[in-house]
Amino acid sequence: MSPILEAVGLSKSFLQGGQTRLILEGASLSLNEGEFLSIIGSSGCGKSTFLELLAGVTRPDRGRIIYRGEDVTGKGGKLGYMPQDDLLFPWLSVRENALLPARVANKDIRSAKKRIDELLPVFGLSEPQKIRRPRRRNRTTGLRWIRGRRFRGLSVGDSR
Repeated sequence: MSPILEAVGLSKSFLQGGQTRLILEGASLSLNEGEFLSIIGSSGCGKSTFLELLAGVTRPDRGRIIYRGEDVTGKGGKLGYMPQDDLLFPWLSVRENALLPARVANKDIRSAKKRIDELLPVFGLSEPQKIRRPRRRNRTTGLRWIRGRRFRGLSVGDSR
């Protein structure tokens, strides 16, 4: 069985402070149909950059990305991912947020709505929901609340 997704020798660098900073070098993966992949690493190690390369948001300096046998290196619209900050519009419904890529790309809205309506229940979503976000507290308020409480386990992640 050939992999559904392959990354071969991906390298990416960025210009930072007038100097070239190497973010990824020789990153590769092979993912078969039905497999689940987690990318884990410390903050700033290149996880988001790797996902952006796979999704075609950023083009690699070197390497290739193959999806279902097709070279999709640097091509957007084939793969997607959910960034750490979701970038949804809270005044739009879930369906309208999901329609934005079709609208921007001038695609057929009727067929996009049909596909979205098929997929929303798969993710436990239904219309006409608005995106509801919890109120954000500043860190000081949050820390005051945490003080004095006992935790059996505490998981701290990157919250860029």
